[in-house]
Amino acid sequence: CVSEKGKPPVQISPTNNVLWKVQVPWSPSSPCVWRDRIFLSSFADDQLQTRCYSRKDGKWLWSRSIMPNKLELFHRSEGSPAASTPATDGKYVLCYFGSFGLVCYNIEGGEVWRRPMAVAESSGGFGTGTSRVIVGKLALLCRDQDQNSVLLALDVRTGKTVWETARPDAIGSFGTPIVWK
Repeated sequence: CVSEKGKPPVQISPTNNVLWKVQVPWSPSSPCVWRDRIFLSSFADDQLQTRCYSRKDGKWLWSRSIMPNKLELFHRSEGSPAASTPATDGKYVLCYFGSFGLVCYNIEGGEVWRRPMAVAESSGGFGTGTSRVIVGKLALLCRDQDQNSVLLALDVRTGKTVWETARPDAIGSFGTPIVWK
């Protein structure tokens, strides 16, 4: 996508062309932006968090936490058990944590459903980093790990499995599925 009228900032730094900034817990996930909201996953105080901020001014709107029974192995200086980027369709917000599974919130932060999964096992103990995608009424998760890798399609409204495809040759992944029509 190219914009002929776009004027992106040419010089970016911690002080140049900054509209606002806010402290957030360590989070190697990418932000997920929907209209006036920014969603992040983070890891703080041994909790897996989904956070929502105002895009206008960075105001912290809500946060929801999950305390996993066990943390996946992860690279402490570069990874995190909250490395996966949230996904939203403007109605639902999905977060995946290798130490827990999937959790779905509504846009206001109310929990809709959760889908606990066995703790993910990744090559070399680096941790997981796959993100999910929402396509229509499906939530897609590519859960590649050392064994039992799958591509999973869930009903985004209920968390129920619609279909599941084994990926026996896939070992570890940090990618995001894309949909090609």
